[in-house]
Amino acid sequence: MDRTNCLTNKGGLLILFRLATLVFLLFGGDGFGGFADMLSGFKVAVLGTINRDTVFTSQGERWEGFGGILYNLFGLSFQGRGGITLYPICNLGEDCYEEVMGILSQVDNIRCDGIRKRRGINNHAIIRYRPSGEREETLEGGLPPLKYSEVESYLGVDLLLVNFISGFDLDLDTLRRMRRKFKGIIYMDLHSLTLGVDPQGRRFLRPIPQGEEWIAQADILQVNQKEAELLWGGPLKGAEEFSRFGRKMLSLGPFCLLVTLGSRGSFLLEKGSTSHFPTPSAALFDDPTGCGDIFAAGFIWEYLRSGDTHEACQSGNRLAARGKLISQFRSRMRRPDSGLKNLKDGGVF
Repeated sequence: MDRTNCLTNKGGLLILFRLATLVFLLFGGDGFGGFADMLSGFKVAVLGTINRDTVFTSQGERWEGFGGILYNLFGLSFQGRGGITLYPICNLGEDCYEEVMGILSQVDNIRCDGIRKRRGINNHAIIRYRPSGEREETLEGGLPPLKYSEVESYLGVDLLLVNFISGFDLDLDTLRRMRRKFKGIIYMDLHSLTLGVDPQGRRFLRPIPQGEEWIAQADILQVNQKEAELLWGGPLKGAEEFSRFGRKMLSLGPFCLLVTLGSRGSFLLEKGSTSHFPTPSAALFDDPTGCGDIFAAGFIWEYLRSGDTHEACQSGNRLAARGKLISQFRSRMRRPDSGLKNLKDGGVF
């Protein structure tokens, strides 16, 4: 099956889904949530972890809240509005379960049945950005990885976003079983799969055990420059080096490779082509936490809608560069009574 053609055809029918939804609701369809979901356009499952975050910016500021796949969910909800339904699949510690569910319950197109309350302390990421731009991270707590049985019922979606927030979100065997059964697109953000953790909880870059096997399960692969250089085994400084790196990664199975470069934009690498897309504005990245996740949201929505990887990459850049919007997302991740409805009223959701 050609997964890319299936999604492109569905993008052409999205307007029909929206019209059908409107007619159905006008004639009393509110009580049939399952059918309304069927008519709501694209379906995306988001696998990973919702962290508790404590972030120290390079300017000495500190903020606390929740993050991880919340950035993906908020970004996709904003981009897709009435054309997408989101299914987060993750484990969540009992210490923050009620707070996070209070936040998510106020977003209409997020279905939370795949979030499981677990005994113990939720993952807590303590992130420090140095003036040099270096990032230091410490991980506290720890949740078990997702099991295949907890994911299997969601494999009827159009796209599966696997975002390795902790690096222990699911194991390779589970991902292999998902790949064998799932007929849609697997979008994979390697992220913390490239990080080890020492006895004090400090994260450090290290080669991914069985890295090629992990990558082989993806259709679309996203990495940042440091992760790309880890996989390549040295610095990547120009388009030709990125092209050679792209050929290596694509030979493992993905049809599309995305390398995010922060304020310098992103590379899109496909078979036979390498394209660089700069950021559309002079975005400030004093605190880049979540920007890669927001990029993924922008890319995924445009790709689902149009099937055009070039337009999707530029969409990801534009969304990730919207610092004010990301700040609004963060302000809603801090406590359950902070008013997601205000964001909706203001045109964000």
